[in-house]
Amino acid sequence: MTLKYFKYYIKSMLFHPSMLGWGIGFTLLWMFLGAFVFSAEFKRALEHIPIDAHSTWILHYTSGWFSTSTLYSFSSLTIGLAFNLFYSTSSVVYVLKFTRLSPVKYYAYNILGSLLMFPLLSVSMVVSVYGFYSYSFGKDVYPRNVPLLMIASLLAGVFLYLLSMLLTLSCIALGRPRLVRTIAHAPVILAVLFSYSQLYGYFSGMETILHISPFNNIISQLAYAYSGMDIPLTFANPQTGFIDVGVSTISLLFWTVTLCLVDVYLIKKMRAISPYEFF
Repeated sequence: MTLKYFKYYIKSMLFHPSMLGWGIGFTLLWMFLGAFVFSAEFKRALEHIPIDAHSTWILHYTSGWFSTSTLYSFSSLTIGLAFNLFYSTSSVVYVLKFTRLSPVKYYAYNILGSLLMFPLLSVSMVVSVYGFYSYSFGKDVYPRNVPLLMIASLLAGVFLYLLSMLLTLSCIALGRPRLVRTIAHAPVILAVLFSYSQLYGYFSGMETILHISPFNNIISQLAYAYSGMDIPLTFANPQTGFIDVGVSTISLLFWTVTLCLVDVYLIKKMRAISPYEFF
């Protein structure tokens, strides 16, 4: 029973519309715009810095767009995960009660199945970024540390999945299942807000936010793995200062462990919800 559930979960995720449409299609379009449209101002800024610094600035810019686009892709995938979780609540309650599938096993299989998806998305993002941005800038902007990039992708995927699960289960626990239709999009909205600020914005107190926010922690980890360099507070202007990658990693791990504990508790308290309650 448990192995059949695991296989079914992986198959359903591979062909889910959010995986193919939002997770890949929309993000590739966003990457293309970053390379050939939004880069115009950055290219003008390059004219005012020494030529020997161009490669460093371009790699920072590219890693910034890779990390933020990958965050968009991962966050978009969690929309489908949230709805899958919601629609499965009735059957899951029955299965947990009358089969050997425990809450912990159910939770673990969902995470493992999701972990297969996030590295696949990350690989597609790497290939696309390398092609788009190398062509746009005329520089070879290959990823500097691929193994670390896969590890960062896994950690990012786990956090976003746990966040999506928390939001969905919270709606069920509060007896407001219709909220899932709105709150399932929260990870994408938050990803856009936090990532755009790190791409172009800078304001007082931003350094603290970048070290505490799990979304910016994900961006910093992915960008560090791609570029192999210290991560600037603002990718479009590396002169603003740099992020402490160690602190960023600890912060993301803290958020992940906290979400994990809360989700396990909510799964044990989960009640059956009819799909008709969604409308």
